[in-house]
Amino acid sequence: MLGSNGIQWLSVDNMLKSTDTLVTLIKTACPDTEVMIISVPPVTPEYAATVKDIDVMAKINEYNDSLSDYCTENDMLFVDAASVLKSSTGYFNYSYAESDGMHFKSSAYRTLLSKIQADVTAFEETKAEEAEKEAETAVSDEAEAMEWLGKKFDELTFTKLS
Repeated sequence: MLGSNGIQWLSVDNMLKSTDTLVTLIKTACPDTEVMIISVPPVTPEYAATVKDIDVMAKINEYNDSLSDYCTENDMLFVDAASVLKSSTGYFNYSYAESDGMHFKSSAYRTLLSKIQADVTAFEETKAEEAEKEAETAVSDEAEAMEWLGKKFDELTFTKLS
């Protein structure tokens, strides 16, 4: 989870550029790798109060929104872990947060794993459906091209015979 520690000191743009650099390095080294990005988790209100000069939850939310957009633009999976770890207040749910207000209890890992599994499954299903549609389109396009060629051949043959 790139960003949890840097969120206090780095700009959202800077973190997004660092994320893009990391993704580019990974895809260059391993071109067939599917990269998944997981959102920065929330913090508790008590932790947020210790961060001076910024609204840390607002910045986390802004960065997560930027990550989601980045993933959409780059056809990558974005797992919004923050959404399942937040309470109704918009901060880290105490049942998942360690006493420091930033790190996970074991229950958070179980919840996060379930979220990742569900999102990966949905992403893979969507990719499979898209690939199937592309294959159907390619077959249809090929059939249309063959039909067109057949008609042109018939026209040429008829013209030469006349």
